[in-house]
Amino acid sequence: MYDAHSREAAVFDAALQLPLEQRDAYLKRATDGDAALRQRVVSLLRAYDSGEFLDQAPAQALHRTGPRIEKPGDKIGHYKLLQQIGEGGCGVVYMAEQEEPVRRRVALKVIKLGMDTKSVIARFEAERQALAMMDHPNIAKVLEAGATGTGRPYFVMELVRGVKITEFCDEQKLSTGERLHLFIQVCQAIQHAHQKGVIHRDIKPSNILVTVNDGVPVPKVIDFGIAKATGGQRLTDKTVFTAFEQFIGTPAYMSPEQAVLTSVDIDTRSDIYALGVLLYELLTGKTPFDGKELLAIGLDEMRRTICESEPLKPSTRVNTLASNELGTTAQHRGLDAPKLVSQLRGDLDWIVMKALEKDRARRYETANGLATDIQRHLDDEPVVARPPSSFYRFQKLVRRNKLAVAAMCVVILSLAVGLTMSATLLAQERAARVRAVAAEEQAKKQKGRADEQAAIANAVKDFLQNDLLKQADIGDQADRGFEQKPNLTVKEALERASQNIGQRFTNQPLVEAEIRQTIAGAFCGLGEPTVAVPHFERAIALYEQVLGSDEPLALASMSQLAKAYEQAGRGTEAVPLWEKTLKLQEAKLGSTHPDTLKTMTQVARVIRWGGRLTEATAMQEKALKRQRVKLGADHPDTLESMFWLALIYDRDGRKNESLALQEERLNLLEAKRGPHHPATVIAMVSVADAYEDAGRLPEATKLLEEVLTLLKPQLSAAYDSSHRRALNVMFMLAGAYQQAGRQPEAQRLRDDILTTALGNNPQSSDQLNFRASLFTRLGRWKEASADLARLLVINPDRTWEWLQVAAALVHVGELDRYREHCRKSIERLAQDAGPSANNVERDRAYCITRACLILPSSGANLETVSKMADRALTLQRVYAGTNDSFWLWCMSLKSLAEYRQDQFAGAVNWAEKTLAQRPSTWIEVEAHTLLAMARHQLKQNALARAALATGEQLAQKLPKAGSGGREWENLIITDRLLREAKALIEGSSEPRVETK
Repeated sequence: MYDAHSREAAVFDAALQLPLEQRDAYLKRATDGDAALRQRVVSLLRAYDSGEFLDQAPAQALHRTGPRIEKPGDKIGHYKLLQQIGEGGCGVVYMAEQEEPVRRRVALKVIKLGMDTKSVIARFEAERQALAMMDHPNIAKVLEAGATGTGRPYFVMELVRGVKITEFCDEQKLSTGERLHLFIQVCQAIQHAHQKGVIHRDIKPSNILVTVNDGVPVPKVIDFGIAKATGGQRLTDKTVFTAFEQFIGTPAYMSPEQAVLTSVDIDTRSDIYALGVLLYELLTGKTPFDGKELLAIGLDEMRRTICESEPLKPSTRVNTLASNELGTTAQHRGLDAPKLVSQLRGDLDWIVMKALEKDRARRYETANGLATDIQRHLDDEPVVARPPSSFYRFQKLVRRNKLAVAAMCVVILSLAVGLTMSATLLAQERAARVRAVAAEEQAKKQKGRADEQAAIANAVKDFLQNDLLKQADIGDQADRGFEQKPNLTVKEALERASQNIGQRFTNQPLVEAEIRQTIAGAFCGLGEPTVAVPHFERAIALYEQVLGSDEPLALASMSQLAKAYEQAGRGTEAVPLWEKTLKLQEAKLGSTHPDTLKTMTQVARVIRWGGRLTEATAMQEKALKRQRVKLGADHPDTLESMFWLALIYDRDGRKNESLALQEERLNLLEAKRGPHHPATVIAMVSVADAYEDAGRLPEATKLLEEVLTLLKPQLSAAYDSSHRRALNVMFMLAGAYQQAGRQPEAQRLRDDILTTALGNNPQSSDQLNFRASLFTRLGRWKEASADLARLLVINPDRTWEWLQVAAALVHVGELDRYREHCRKSIERLAQDAGPSANNVERDRAYCITRACLILPSSGANLETVSKMADRALTLQRVYAGTNDSFWLWCMSLKSLAEYRQDQFAGAVNWAEKTLAQRPSTWIEVEAHTLLAMARHQLKQNALARAALATGEQLAQKLPKAGSGGREWENLIITDRLLREAKALIEGSSEPRVETK
């Protein structure tokens, strides 16, 4: 019996090595009239060619290979077979129990008797070696490998109790966001495999099982039976040979390069394609091409479909489903049908279609790249994937239909000649008509508008080709006298291309406006708003000149210019422009148009920061009320308005109204985006903070615990915004435990912060800055100052770190280092000082001046420092005006500068001006402190003591430096000044500087 099986396996193995057209002749010779043998081999070959051989070969073909040796109850090594749980083309999987050295249940896969040919054994060993090289929580772990008594290989892996990922998602009715979170974990597992030099080549739902651990779904990738080594790494000592014109994989999930014979080797991007198919199925419930239909149309047509046919976009595919099927699909995702289509349209369409590109060079480079783009979509950030250009789609059309396109070109040419002749005759006829006919005049106007639009399009295209794109041509740059730069930046290319716009389009105002608008938007995207502003201004002037101020193009440009003004530090110019835009939109579009309401929110925001609180509150309330009616409570614009109105209420002391609005917004976000969405998590933290502020400590603690549970997986991941958010929540929760008297839990959280965050070596400026802030919260001031100083070495252009380093050094008593730091600060400010008036220059002047005034003697020239205080005050007045909250900071700084120069009357004057604005927090304490010291120097002792007493009383309400506040450096400085005032007025010695 075994000899018969060996002959069958040998014939099967040899047939695999031959092209399809040669197999029949070989089988006639090899089987020599044995019809039963030939039928069994043909069955196996069909199963193999269908792509299911390694997964689900036809049962009748498999059983004909002979009886298995193993059965439940048998033992292989230390393992007792309990039951068969799976069967593939060349292997059988059993649930087994390990008896020693530990007792546990495992999955044991052993090659089938009769299938132990060289190629099958090689495939089997490839899977074993591939899995053994990998160690990832989302990949099934290999525990042991060996051989049976008959020499057939087996391996033992962890027993995954789960269901296919698609079935799990449908059974649990997971939302689109929850499905994407699961899919991201799958991408991370495949990325791990790729880093180990392994391509899976058969990614599909049945090879990704979802199990539930402690209530959390965990996907597990299994079955690397057709994995392939990359980078020269060998998976087995035997040769794994892919036969000529032989499929490896499952057709519905197979990449084009797997489906055809090619001289280019398969690489990791083949798995990216399969991941794209899996994502398509998770989103729509269907694969791009139906697997059964592919098998039914034959091998050649299957290959042509996979390689040439473009699948429908996910949103289009869902929209084409029958109504009952569409309803079921939407129900599985907890949605109604229109919302499902809307969710898929846009980002998700682009991401999926990029992964499914026929040309692998246009797919995502890595599985991590695909996962990152999905995370960008979940975070409401711009995605890398974009729809293919019209030119690219046209190229694909031509390649697919060469003969049809050639015939079409002949037809079009004939039509063009005929139309040209007809147009000439028609023009001659019209010339003879009376020009005053009303219909003809109307036709002329329409033609004029069409010609104008065509001229604009052609001019813009000409500019892009001959001015912008040619900037990257080194030879062309040299011909026009430019210095040759092989690494020309986008900014440089834009600057060069825009030099002669005004001269080139003198008589084409709309062309010039369109081009300037595009270039200005590009500059803003590059972080160059100052360069963008003149282009926006010129575009608006041209639109107003030709079309009028209230045309959509002009209104859109005004909104963009207002944003550019804000980004460029020209806030005083942004406010009137926002207000003008709103007025024009109300007149043109109406007071309830979504664009008008969005601009109302922007106006309320900017006038609020300008001090017009009552007006801002009324405007934001009106905008929100209209958005609820027009757009619905859960629309993104409505949710954004809720956020700003809650913030306005909070700043105005209307705490209860602010909290109620935040709670409503949180409930809407949870319902719309799910609890895991970053926007929902941020809203939960805000509500918890408001609960704590309102004295509702149990509710705050409970909510923070929920947030930390959601964010805990991020603590073991790479450093990113979610990682920072989790650590911040840990700090908040530790503070809540502290207030509630739960000291052990508070200390445990702080210990976790130390081991989780501070043990890592920072790899970026952002990570270094965050670690410095953690040190300040933990009171580790020396380490904080070291990290901050290192930041300034890496990037001297940073602003607030100059002040923070000074405050930390004073706090730990390193006064020599403090004075050396002040000297470098003055040199840096003198180096950067210029005529520009924006928030960056203002902040730098403020920070370095304040740093040099913390102690009576910082080693800096007081006259120079005083001039810098005046510069900060002037820049604030120019940039944001005197109603802005930062004006109070600058006035307090001026009072301190006057005091340090012994200008005590001036110090009193500026301190009183500060207090007249009714400041709060540390500014009020500092103003009273400076007032006390200056009055004492003026011999006004009673007034001085009264001011000092008020300052001390208010200081008791301030948080301590290191308690997690954002303004810890100002708290340190205010506390230092208060101790200086107390020593001066009461004659006591100043307390020792903290050295913790």
